[in-house]
Amino acid sequence: MSSILKVDQLQDSGGNNIINENAGTITIGKSGDTINLASGATAGFGKIAQVIQVVDDTEITITSTSHTDTGLSASIVPSSTSSKILVKVVHQCYFTRADDNVYGGIKLLRNTTEIFNPVTENNTGPYGLGITVDGSGSSPTQLYWNFPLEYLDSPNTTSSITYKTQARVYQSTNTGRFVFNDNSSVNDGKSVITLMEILP
Repeated sequence: MSSILKVDQLQDSGGNNIINENAGTITIGKSGDTINLASGATAGFGKIAQVIQVVDDTEITITSTSHTDTGLSASIVPSSTSSKILVKVVHQCYFTRADDNVYGGIKLLRNTTEIFNPVTENNTGPYGLGITVDGSGSSPTQLYWNFPLEYLDSPNTTSSITYKTQARVYQSTNTGRFVFNDNSSVNDGKSVITLMEILP
């Protein structure tokens, strides 16, 4: 026959609550306490351990066909090597070029390592981000939008890591450029990156 232990509180020898139940809520420890797991043990909660967010409103213009830092980045120190980091990015940006088409791409890096590139490196045509219009090419072609990017990373470290984005134009001719956080007289562009550590 199995035994059942029914209690509302468990206390240590000093009379401090270790586990407390009240109205369906279970509290482990008290404010300021540290709960440690034995080596090899996992919490099994899948909860978010920390959230880091950076908002960037510094305007930057990229004219290079090589990937260049956009200026948007955020750093985090994972609490476990088995943690995953959910990276969420929204870029306010626009393309412009004095031609009938304009293209470019954005990718995500962990420190200096590329971890997600939705637009392949060797594309030079209309297979990435951009727009084609029918025209004479004498007037600038422009495309404004908020570009979202989301990636779940497994960095396998407890050292500080930095996530950042880089961008490139496909054609630098005819004044092709990629502008982030447009801060003109009629606009105040902002981009945001959010890092969420998810425990295993």
